[in-house]
Amino acid sequence: PLTAHSSAVYEIKIVKRAGKRRRVEPDNTIMYKVKKGDTLYSILRKFHLPYSALKEIVELNKIKNPNLIHAGQYIKLPV
Repeated sequence: PLTAHSSAVYEIKIVKRAGKRRRVEPDNTIMYKVKKGDTLYSILRKFHLPYSALKEIVELNKIKNPNLIHAGQYIKLPV
């Protein structure tokens, strides 16, 4: 039990949630399921990521054509 002279340290992990379409991976990425009409740029805006993250996302997911992603596809996003 804690007393007036004891203290406890807690580690709190805050995870921003956006429904069932994303989950936090252990390597500091989020898995996102692409929806119909999504583009990489719209996903960047949705998660408040800078446009400079586009290159990292393309490399992380081995995307050959950044203009072509498919609904139902899962992509990793850096957090």
